Amino acid sequence: MVAIVDIVLVLVLAYAQWRMPDAVHPTLPFGVRVPEDRLSEPVIAGTKRSYRIAIVPVAALAVVASILLGNDATAAGLIPVGFIALMFLDYYAAHRALQKAKEQQRWYEGKREASVASTTARLAPKRYPTGLLLAAIAVVAATAALGILRYPHLPPVLATHFGANGQPNGWETKTPFSAFSLVWMQIGLTALFAVMAYFIPRTRQELSPGDPRASVERHLRFQTAMANVILVLASLMNITMLLASLTIWGVLPSGVTPLVALLPVLVGVLYTLWVTLRLGQGGSRIPVPAGEQTGYVSRDDDGYWLAGSLYVNRKDPAIFVQRRFGIGWTLNFGHPVSWLVLVGIVVLAALPALLKAHP
Repeated sequence: MVAIVDIVLVLVLAYAQWRMPDAVHPTLPFGVRVPEDRLSEPVIAGTKRSYRIAIVPVAALAVVASILLGNDATAAGLIPVGFIALMFLDYYAAHRALQKAKEQQRWYEGKREASVASTTARLAPKRYPTGLLLAAIAVVAATAALGILRYPHLPPVLATHFGANGQPNGWETKTPFSAFSLVWMQIGLTALFAVMAYFIPRTRQELSPGDPRASVERHLRFQTAMANVILVLASLMNITMLLASLTIWGVLPSGVTPLVALLPVLVGVLYTLWVTLRLGQGGSRIPVPAGEQTGYVSRDDDGYWLAGSLYVNRKDPAIFVQRRFGIGWTLNFGHPVSWLVLVGIVVLAALPALLKAHP
């Protein structure tokens, strides 16, 4: 089963990486800021082609490794990590190639640079997707209710971990924490995603000074769609934890449940990928009528981005900014609060293990 999961994961990652150059903002190929009149440069198309050619052998190697190492859960678990690492090297080679061409050919020479913000976008009402949040909460409530009904009938020792073959290989004494461990995780995940859905429409604007009006429309539609996506994903992840809980409680057989339980998460990942690739980063692929062309270009801010991936700007008050290569947001590592957010995420991720170690 580990081999199947690895192969599916590698193929999904490979497809996402293949499509990503078309999903990012057109003026940010491989994390390099490019003026709009330079987007037809042959080096950009050539770099995309070289980047995609490299994906094929790496993905094929990862699939073969998954088949050969499918019985070794530890080794198989490292395959997606290795694939992601090699894909970053592929991305970085493309990033450096475009950065070098930009510097040598002086793409920004003589350009009128500007930054733009919209009070319309900032003051527009942010309608919270309450219905989607209630759906995620309903799954948590259903899981908790079923657990309460089953708790008196559970054995003194519970199988809480299952191997690649679906058979139990880890046990714990029955306590409210061990029996409801995944319910606590559902609660934490739903709360985290609910907060994210609130703040996503309120993150910093990423608008094009060349066509501000169209850019504002794309921005608003993208932020709204992503808030919805994050709560749909929360519901599907909660369903996975519901199915896993039913296995722990002996309602579902352990032999087939692990693979079945992963299906909602897989659906969520594919749905998220479909929506984000359709919209493009920042809504760059959303068709809207063109507005007045100002003749300005986005300021060349490459100096604040390490490898086009890590944003470090101590003068920027924003904590979250849109990623340059990929979909979604990243932290401004020049802002002190960003490090607190990062520590908080690590603590939340480690909390279940810490509570198990010190009940």
